[in-house]
Parts: sequence; structure tokens; C-alpha cells
Amino acid sequence: MQYGHRLLSRLSPVVIVGGGHAGVEAASAAARMGMPTILITQDRTKIGTMSCNPSMGGVGKGTLVREIDSLDGVMGRCADKSGLHWRVLNRSRGPAVQGPRAQIHREWYKIAVKEHLSRHSTLQLVDGSAENLIVGGDDRINGLLLSDGSRIKASAVVLATGTFLGGQIHLGKKVHSAGRIGENSSHGLSRYLRDVGFRISRLKTGTPPRLSRKSMDFSKFVPQPGDEEPSGFSYIPPAQPLNNLITCYQAHTNMKAHQIVHKYANENAHIDTTATGPRYCPSIESKVIKFPERQKHTIWLEPETHDGDVIYPNGISMTMPLQGQIEFLREIDGLEEVEVLQAGYGVEYDFVDPVQLRPSLETKRLGGLFLAGQINGTTGYEEAAAQGLVAGANAALHALGKPEFILERSEGLSGVLIDDLVTKGVTEPYRMFTARSEFRMLHRSDNADERLTKKGHRAGLVGEARIHRFDLMREQKQELKEMLSNCKKPSSIWNGLDIRTLKFSENGQLRSALKVLENSNVSFDNIRSIIPQVADFPTVVKDKVKVEMTYAPYLDAAHRDVQQVARDESLIIPDGIEYTKITGLSLELKERLQNVQPRTLGQAHRIEGMTPAASVLLLKFVRKPHNWPKIIDDSQGAAESVAAV
Repeated sequence: MQYGHRLLSRLSPVVIVGGGHAGVEAASAAARMGMPTILITQDRTKIGTMSCNPSMGGVGKGTLVREIDSLDGVMGRCADKSGLHWRVLNRSRGPAVQGPRAQIHREWYKIAVKEHLSRHSTLQLVDGSAENLIVGGDDRINGLLLSDGSRIKASAVVLATGTFLGGQIHLGKKVHSAGRIGENSSHGLSRYLRDVGFRISRLKTGTPPRLSRKSMDFSKFVPQPGDEEPSGFSYIPPAQPLNNLITCYQAHTNMKAHQIVHKYANENAHIDTTATGPRYCPSIESKVIKFPERQKHTIWLEPETHDGDVIYPNGISMTMPLQGQIEFLREIDGLEEVEVLQAGYGVEYDFVDPVQLRPSLETKRLGGLFLAGQINGTTGYEEAAAQGLVAGANAALHALGKPEFILERSEGLSGVLIDDLVTKGVTEPYRMFTARSEFRMLHRSDNADERLTKKGHRAGLVGEARIHRFDLMREQKQELKEMLSNCKKPSSIWNGLDIRTLKFSENGQLRSALKVLENSNVSFDNIRSIIPQVADFPTVVKDKVKVEMTYAPYLDAAHRDVQQVARDESLIIPDGIEYTKITGLSLELKERLQNVQPRTLGQAHRIEGMTPAASVLLLKFVRKPHNWPKIIDDSQGAAESVAAV
């Protein structure tokens, strides 16, 4: 990784704006594909900063991290190097809703990210603030103008501006311009995007105060230890084993604390703003005001380091004045004498309506301009990173003149995330849940590599070291399944394992060990007495086989559903269709179709208000060549695709 301004005077095919999680993944993805890449950031020491909670993963989010890792991304490996506390959420439930999660050491994570980026010889860091885009007469990106007047040529730009785009900090009644506490926001770029016609709205989020560990009484909290056998994010294990270095704790608010919220309600600018906040991670003010019947709300006390003083109280982001925050906290058991190291605050910022994007995350208005992260209306490190990887990859492919890298909805939660954004847009900060996926039995955290690594390798995203490890795992998995399938024993042998709910009829029929594993109570430890060789296989391989066999009927049904959906997704709609000319559709639906410009018939089906009858009208319309725009990009294959229906 190079430093300085040496490349400013010559063409750089890919420029990334922003050094947060989206920007880091975008820069790494473009560089992995061999492209000269520039990462522009206001402060390079803040690259990889975890602005809010010191944790990653969880239900849905943990799967996103695994998907990023399966595509050779940054987040999973850096999290494994800097983790303090490991826990798989919903471990007692099915694999579709399990989520690996880790508490992360903030400083270690930044160090790991910087070290990871330094391996890319084609990546250069530039200190600066983006002011304007340089656009050619064909509405395609030519470069970027910085606030100091510097110009950077580019054939593709990724904006990953986080909360810095028009950002404002709220603390009590005080409001000032910033994207993060102590860091300037970007207003010139926001004005430019509005001026060229992008639809831009406002969202808001918040962060809790940081507390002094030394001022807390931990005897009044419930300990939350990590898993005895920690499970990391990356499919490439770190050099050092994972260890739990901290314990988290559970506490609760109470009615006395809630009264403090009401006391300071009129001194809170964040409450009064019209911007929409996150529904699934609301401030304590929102919780208390919207749910007055609730006697208490949970607080998760999370140490930010293993040996420091800072505690992050997850679950109580707040924007009331500092004095109010202190009064609120000191009403809580165990926090009677707590010291606040940094006040909680709110952030309001601009975002671009993501319906204006293609599934590649390229804007429809300006060719070569890609958006990723909170600028698209999402919330969360993991959601931002997943978008950054896709945007960075497609920016590189755009510069190379190669086909787009599209993650389909059926391929993973990252695909669901992007499809939801570009098809439905957002009215509140978007957060990933497994429930958003209609294929969640397939979109598990344990099989992200099997879903995406080969695809990433074909696109040039995944390196040889990872693909070699992946191929070895697949060979071991196939060898194990063949061994289990060939080991056939009478029912009396399997019944002799003395496992609850395992009772086969002893009719002389032979059953394979692979078939026996379909029983949820049978583990590899159970059958090792019959097939000792299973001990030679890696745990990750055995876990994959066990999940596949236990849920085989459900997985088969899910694969059939994917095949059905794939038929609609293969029907590509030409760009530039005039949906206003389709007779029989409501004006509202015509407007939605015109805004979204769906890429496929499947995407059109998912637009709000699209009925089966409307789908038939759309299909009839696009089947007629005289309804197509005069110029169709042959690379879409649209003419052949639609005409074949």
C-alpha cells in the first residue's frame, strides 16, 4: 500500500471515498482484482473505526460476515484477530437462525485492518475530503474533485461516506455539523448529488454514553460468559487460537430511570427531528416513550478492551443532555456512582434513495458511480461491509469492461440485502434479519463458503490460497459422506448406540451411517465407536455433513424453491422500458416500476403492489419488441431472454 499524492496526476481506475467498513471492503475488493485503487479518507488513523458498538455478528449479521469472508473480504479475518468474547447466538435452535457474534477490541481491529490493506500493492491512501464528482458529457464518471482543489481521474468511484454525508451531531438541544464526534461532515458532496438529480432524504441513529468500569458495581449484574469453545468468523483460521478475554454483563433500566427520560424530553433536539431512526435498535428515549407499559429494558454491558476502563452499554443509545444522561444512569442498579467518559449522542445524515441503484450498486443516473453502506439507507457494520465488497468488485469490473458481479437473492443474505434496497428502497435504517430471506434454510452461517467462494473466484475476488483451502474442504466432505454411505449396518447395531429417539425396526434392513445421521440426536461422537475413522476429519467438515443430513428434506424443498425463482430471474427486462405505456396498471405501480427499472421479471414481482395480474400485463408488454427502447445493450441478452418466454 502506497501513501501520498503520487498518483493524483494520472488515471486511477477505481477511487473509494470513505475509510469505514464499506470503504475498506470496497478498496480491498478492487485491489484484489488487480486494479490501481485510491482510498480517500479525512483521517487515515481512523480507517476501520468501529463508530458505535464494539461487536460484530449476531443473527443474520454473523451470516453476512461469513459471506464477506467467503469472498475473501476483510471483516471476518480482522475480527478473528481482534476478538475478546465469542458466542454463537441461538445455538439451541436450528442452524438457519444461529449467528456467530464477537466482542471486538477497537484498537486491535483498526490495526488488523490497516495491516490487511497494506498487503495490496495497488492500493494507495490519500488524505482529503471529496467535494464534487467530475462527470463527462455521456453522464459517466471521469474523476473526483477534493476540497483542496486536487483532481483525481477515475473511471469508477465508490461513495462509502457513512454518516458523514450532511452529518449533524445532536446532544440535548445542541446541534453541530459532524459525521462522528470530533470529525467533520461532508456537505459539498451532498449538495452536488442533489444538484444532479439524486433523491436524497435524512435518517438518524445514535450511540450510548461510554462508562467507566471502575465506577460500576458488577455484583449487581448478570455475567454473560463466552462459549467454552469459541467459534470465529473466517473460514481461514487465525494463527492464534480464539480465546475469551472478557465477560459481558446484563443489567436493566427501571421506572425511576424512565422518569428521567420524560424529565428531559423537551431538551432533546434528536427527538424533535423529522428524520427516521432505526426501528430495531431504537434509542432509550424512543423505547420509553413508545412503550410506557414496559417496566424495564435490557442493557448489555460490553468492555471495549480486555484491560481498559471503557464499558459500552449496548441498548441505551441516548441524546438527552449530559446531565440527564448521568441522572438516568445513576438510577440503575449497579450504576449508582457511574462516571460517564463520553456522552451519548445522535447523528442525522443524508442518504440516497437506493431504488436509484442497479443490483451492482452502480447508480442509474451516473455511469461508473457506485454507492455502499449508510449512504444507501442501511445501518450496521456488517450491512455496510457486504455492500462495500460488491460495490468495489463492480467498480473494478466496470473499469475493466467486464460483466457485473451480481449476488442474486437466492445466493445469500448479501443478495437479499441488496435486492431489498434496490427494489423496495428504505423508509428507515435497514438492518439484516434472517427473516428477510425466503431461503433462510439455505442462507446459513455455516455454508457461506459453499454458496459463494467458487463464484467469487470466477470473478477474480477470491485468491488461490482460499480456493485451495475450499477445494480441500469439499474433497474431505465428499470423502466423509461416501464413507458414511458405504457403512451399512443392521438396525440392531444402530439401536445399540442407546440414543434417545433412535429406535429402528429390527427387520433385517441395512441402514447407512449417513442415513442414521438424519436423526437430530445422533452425533459423530455417537457413531465413532462404529466408524473410528471419522475422528480423522476436521470438525468443520463433520458439522457441515451433520447439518445437511439432519435437515435434508427441508434443504431439498428449499432448493426446489430456488429453481422456481431462478426461472423468473432468468427473464431479463431491457433497460429503458417505458412502463407508463403499459395499459391496465395503476398510476402508482407504473411510477414504482419506472423508478426501480427492474432488471428481471423476478425483481419486478417483488416491487410493492405488484399483483399476479400486473405481472401478466408486464410480461405481455415486454415480450413485444416494438415496446423495447430503440437501443438495447446486447450484453443484457434481453432480446433473447424475453422473446423466449
